[in-house]
Amino acid sequence: MVSALLMLSRPEQLLPVAFAGLTSMSLLLSCNPVEHEVGIELHSARPTAGADQGPPSECDPAGCELELVWLYTVSGSGAQFGRRVALDGEGSLYFAGEYFGVAQLADEKIDSSGARSNAFLTRLTEAGSPRWLLNIGSLNEQRVNALALSAGEPVLSLEYTNGFSIAGLNVPDGTNGALALVAFDAEGQGRWSQTLHNADQFPLEPVTGPALLAMPDGSLLVAGNHEQPISIDTQSLPAPPEGQPFGFVMGLDSQSSVRWLKGTGGRQRWNAAATIATGTVLVGEATGAGGSDILLSWLNADGDTLLTRRFGDVGEDAALSVVVGDGDVVYVTGYVSSSLSLGGATLSHSGLKDVFVASYAADGSHNWSKTFGSTSDDWGVAARFAADGGLVLIGMQGDAVNFGSGLVGAFANAFFIATLGSEGTTSSARAIAMNNGQATDLAIAADGALYVACLLYTSDAADE
Repeated sequence: MVSALLMLSRPEQLLPVAFAGLTSMSLLLSCNPVEHEVGIELHSARPTAGADQGPPSECDPAGCELELVWLYTVSGSGAQFGRRVALDGEGSLYFAGEYFGVAQLADEKIDSSGARSNAFLTRLTEAGSPRWLLNIGSLNEQRVNALALSAGEPVLSLEYTNGFSIAGLNVPDGTNGALALVAFDAEGQGRWSQTLHNADQFPLEPVTGPALLAMPDGSLLVAGNHEQPISIDTQSLPAPPEGQPFGFVMGLDSQSSVRWLKGTGGRQRWNAAATIATGTVLVGEATGAGGSDILLSWLNADGDTLLTRRFGDVGEDAALSVVVGDGDVVYVTGYVSSSLSLGGATLSHSGLKDVFVASYAADGSHNWSKTFGSTSDDWGVAARFAADGGLVLIGMQGDAVNFGSGLVGAFANAFFIATLGSEGTTSSARAIAMNNGQATDLAIAADGALYVACLLYTSDAADE
């Protein structure tokens, strides 16, 4: 498995690219194999008439019209996972994930030294050149949940067990499945850390904190779920009913002191958060015997719930990403597994999981909602705003999907990039083929460039 960060040109710069899974360190560009050395920029070229464009399943110019400007890979002897990417607005981006074994990032090798996995955090220029790299972890497993930039500096949320030292910080032992918040400055030096401890020595599930939000005043919000008693500083939450994930939300001030820790309800898993004028909106899923439902919750500045909306039917439905626009209008994406209403008319359903995108007003009322899907599994991964205000979605598709203007990407596995207007009308949609893998996060620069974090399975890894 290989972790990768892709830099793609603006959607209007239409140059066909087919991207298949990496095998060792080779790459398919413009439907022709190109050997890739880490750190070298790659530019695609439009195939000439009659050129060998490769198998149709790997090259669909109507479905993959984007220019791949460069590719930054994390590869090695074990598995690597690219999880999160963020731009600081000053010419740098941060890329985080985890790896097992020995990994190569540009000219530097890192080693998990027998741990099940270590986390990594690297700072790059927007041209893909590395500035510094941190190897985070000790024994057992470290897993990146989230990455946020507070005043332009990175904060990681990660699951861990054994204590570790990194960049001048000493993170104490956590019981199995603890959650650490670790902050660094722009030069990769440690600023502070906090640990949300799991009181059970052998929990069935770790504490998770995938929703991490940096506020303009430097304060932080973390939301996730727990299945055992948890504590941090003088704050604590009791054990939920047995076998139930219980949602929590936590606020930290700009000096990293914990302001409050509150439970939000049973059978909840929070996946993402965004700022609104009155506080925060959380999105995730509410679990039950029949599967899971989409869950949205509006909170005030003290973490108290103001409004909750839940949508679902039989099967698995979940909200995975949220952004907030002018007037506190909320935009959400994720997946649904059946025909259902997200507050408006009942939406169509094409196959297994379908992508959904929905918009809600500041008071939680429904603006519009849409689904897109194939006969296979499809889901929305991240929603972000482009420089022109358009809504950009990335996600995964298992076959060709109609985003409103014809089928896109007749691939067995691909990630899509779709741009929507304020009323949900699709203005463009592209798909990039991946042999095996998944897009995991998206950041958009002021000039419209897209940065996509991925995990990619090599052919060897796929066979294991």
